[in-house]
Order: sequence, then structure tokens, then C-alpha cells
Amino acid sequence: MPNTETLFELIRCELVKVAMPGVSYESIGPDSLLIEELGVDSFSFVRLTVGLETALQIEEFPMQAWVDRCVSDEQPIDVRSLVTTCGQLLGVAC
Repeated sequence: MPNTETLFELIRCELVKVAMPGVSYESIGPDSLLIEELGVDSFSFVRLTVGLETALQIEEFPMQAWVDRCVSDEQPIDVRSLVTTCGQLLGVAC
């Protein structure tokens, strides 16, 4: 089971694969906004979901539920929130 830092690094690796051209691994931080800053679109969210499920060995990542919860709670759709959600699924305190 990964720790918080390892989880963050794994998620950054998956995000750089689906982000818009020009986004580097180093430029992705906890406060990076997936849509506005990284350019993640609907197709990229699908690719990200599959990538996270594979990298983290999660059977089914609830991407739509996570995005919906962020929107309804008026929280940013950012890397920190994604790490927290993945950590909850894996039982890692974030």
C-alpha cells in the first residue's frame, strides 16, 4: 500500500499522460486544477480513470462521483482532492 507521497507521485505520473501538451511532471502540484490548468477534458478523464485503476490497482475508480461531489460542495477539482479520494479508496490517510 502506498504512502501519501508515493500516491501523489503515482497520480502525477498519470496526470502528465492525459494533460494538455506542455504540462510537465514537475509543474503538477497539489493545488493544480485538473480542468483549468492541466487541460483535462472529458476524454482525458476517461483515460485518467483507467490509468488510476491500473496504477493503483483499484477495481473501479468513482471519477464521476468525485467530480460531482467537488462541484456540489463547491470545492476545486484539483490534485489534492484527487489524492485524498484515492487515499480513501486505498485506506491511506492523506
